[in-house]
Amino acid sequence: MGLSHLSNLVTLNLSQNLLKKVEGVAGLAQLQNLDLSGNVIESIDDCEELKELPSLSHLDMKNNQIDDRDKIVPFLAEI
Repeated sequence: MGLSHLSNLVTLNLSQNLLKKVEGVAGLAQLQNLDLSGNVIESIDDCEELKELPSLSHLDMKNNQIDDRDKIVPFLAEI
């Protein structure tokens, strides 16, 4: 089910939750602010659902374990 039923959600704080992958956020068309800091995400490929957030304007992903330096800038350009 995920969070898709919360269609008017604007801000979501998922920091410090030991998340390894971003999932369940597709369909949150109004989401503008997403905090994913302090999780254990290892690859930018595990964040593909962020591309399905058309209103996203602030994304905090600090203190994760992402080491895909060559993929980060192109990925962020897509979202």
